[in-house]
Amino acid sequence: MSITCTPTTPTTATTLVSFIAALLLLPALAHADATAGGATPSPGSSSPPTALDRCKSMKRRVRGLCHGHELGLNGFRAPSMGLEYRYSIVSVHAGAYTTIVSKNDRGRNEATWFFKAGATLYFLPISLYRQRPSEFYVSASYVRGFNHDWTDRNGVMAELGWRWMVWRGINIRMGVAVLVGQGARSVKVNPTPGIGYSFAF
Repeated sequence: MSITCTPTTPTTATTLVSFIAALLLLPALAHADATAGGATPSPGSSSPPTALDRCKSMKRRVRGLCHGHELGLNGFRAPSMGLEYRYSIVSVHAGAYTTIVSKNDRGRNEATWFFKAGATLYFLPISLYRQRPSEFYVSASYVRGFNHDWTDRNGVMAELGWRWMVWRGINIRMGVAVLVGQGARSVKVNPTPGIGYSFAF
């Protein structure tokens, strides 16, 4: 009796899941690093320092930057038309998404709809006119099509952009995304504008 082992190669979905998992682990690693770095409780208190204490001790007192959690309601259209939850520099989102990736029989652009879910990493924050910081971001997402050539088809999307905090929780996103579909589909590159409102707590 012989046993044959066939080597396997990572699929696109496996790679995407691994990347999202790595993004989600970043806040925990940052928390462990801050704790190991010798953060001390405030005078007269025996309780360990909170995330807010550590943030202030790092002199990051810009309005809204020290909030550890954020809940976002995203409209049209990035990262997706739905909900986004953020902790520290990492967020997860899920919702509907639409973009133009094909043309109809008359040669006119047609909107394709997807379910989209993924994770985002924010970096390089800068506060403009004392509002909550605007930031660059990079994200990876899973998409599944609803209509046209993408009906019941899977894909992955990578996005790079900038989130501008206009006033209080109102934000506008400007980015570009690369969409890769299941099978032998061509790579699509599209702009990814977005508008939404986020609550920091």
